[in-house]
Amino acid sequence: MQFLDSIASYSDGYLSVAGQSFKYEKDGFGGDFTITVNEDGSFSYCVGLLSSYIGHGSWKITDGRITLTDHGDLGFKNTFEINSGRLIWLEEESTGFMYMEISDGAVFYEE
Repeated sequence: MQFLDSIASYSDGYLSVAGQSFKYEKDGFGGDFTITVNEDGSFSYCVGLLSSYIGHGSWKITDGRITLTDHGDLGFKNTFEINSGRLIWLEEESTGFMYMEISDGAVFYEE
């Protein structure tokens, strides 16, 4: 099913996020906060070097937004607007991240 979602993203013009890594505009938890969006429909993130938690799960693109659904026990779900090589975090559609508080509109830049 995730493969079909990836194919759909071709027609939306947003597949450019697949196979890319994004770095938070500010400092993470003892290092860079990065999100990696894999071409197979999976993703991973680490909020910094001091974090013992590495998030992972699946992603889906709908209407120019990517939603990352964490498959860990805590079930984090975060949605971003895709905008010219940037992911812009949408607080109202997100649960947040382990060990990090970020503000609505926080930007993650393509590495």
